[in-house]
Amino acid sequence: MENTLKPGDVIQCRKCGYCILYKKRTRRSKPSLLQFEFHNPCFSIFLSYFLIILVYVMCCS
Repeated sequence: MENTLKPGDVIQCRKCGYCILYKKRTRRSKPSLLQFEFHNPCFSIFLSYFLIILVYVMCCS
């Protein structure tokens, strides 16, 4: 059985009776370059090595 919701449909909580208005998700803005870099696996590896080297240099100097 498939439930279909249309924008403007009202959903009601079975426990408390609170009504929720269904709204279609709006488009989000394009991700910035910084957001892309944090989700990029290569950048994560680079950042990990960079932090390890930084900690080593700070501790051993």
